[in-house]
Amino acid sequence: MNGPVAVRSLPLPVPLGGKSEVRLVLETVNNQTRGGLGISLYYRLGPCEVHRPTKKGVALPVEALPDLVAAEATARALGLLGGER
Repeated sequence: MNGPVAVRSLPLPVPLGGKSEVRLVLETVNNQTRGGLGISLYYRLGPCEVHRPTKKGVALPVEALPDLVAAEATARALGLLGGER
């Protein structure tokens, strides 16, 4: 399964009239399924629409995701993470 799964807008410095998104992508690299999370920018440059991924992002083996979910739940229970979920 490849391609964007979920998208959320972020307040990032982008050109006037542009927007930014967080993209979650599942992909297979060297026979290993990885979940990638990155930030992309969308804006118009003259008559063209530009989509540009930034260098900010992370890709992890899918097998590590259950451990990350458990760690996030523990951190929230301890009050270490703030903001919306």
